[in-house]
Amino acid sequence: MPRPLLAGEADGAGTPEDALNASPSVQFFFRRPMRPAVGKGLRPWPSPSRGGAIARRGGFGIEAGEGREMRMTKQKILMTAAEMAHTLERLASELIERHDHGCGLALIGIQRRGAELASRLKTLIEAKLGCEVPLGKLDINLYRDDWTKSDVQPQVAESDIPFPLTDTDVVLVDDVLFSGRTIRAALEAVLDYGRPKRVELLVLIDRRGHRELPIQPDYVGKKVHTAQGEHVDVAVVELDGEDAVSLVR
Repeated sequence: MPRPLLAGEADGAGTPEDALNASPSVQFFFRRPMRPAVGKGLRPWPSPSRGGAIARRGGFGIEAGEGREMRMTKQKILMTAAEMAHTLERLASELIERHDHGCGLALIGIQRRGAELASRLKTLIEAKLGCEVPLGKLDINLYRDDWTKSDVQPQVAESDIPFPLTDTDVVLVDDVLFSGRTIRAALEAVLDYGRPKRVELLVLIDRRGHRELPIQPDYVGKKVHTAQGEHVDVAVVELDGEDAVSLVR
């Protein structure tokens, strides 16, 4: 799919930087993130809020969105695809060590990217042990404690836990732990399905310094200290076409 044109940019000519120089009023004509444009040298890149887009080259970009002014952003790669794969291998090994060789353990991924990470961990554990690991996915949007204050209605995804939770050792899997409110909602949602024997938390990224609830992970891929205004963006190949973790400023 060709990249969208910027205001002041002719079809097939110039770049987003040319349009920015040519027009004092620049707008993006899309809201949802899009895949790379072939041969242009730039690609729209999803903003941390999952809205708008960033046209970027190198580590810099131009971000725009509805109701927001244009602002420059900078991103730093925290984890490459190879590093993500190595980290998931390590986390799978930690799960096996702590859970009687991994058999009898159940994984529940929090929608959306936590579900993909949980599926990969299931594959890794089963390949190492040869036993089946139950896998579920959980949407927590209706359990959030802030959606009634938001102008945007929650988009509810599918929850599917096809095994009994009662007296089961469960590991919740998520991509980023930030304030802790997503995990609080996930715990409430899990209890609607049953009463597990134990619930643990595994996250790919533990974003430190911004916790609002007393929630800490049991398994951590990488700890990242961030400042106000910085965001961690996790991309997975199943949804985004690539594996990467980036810090966006």
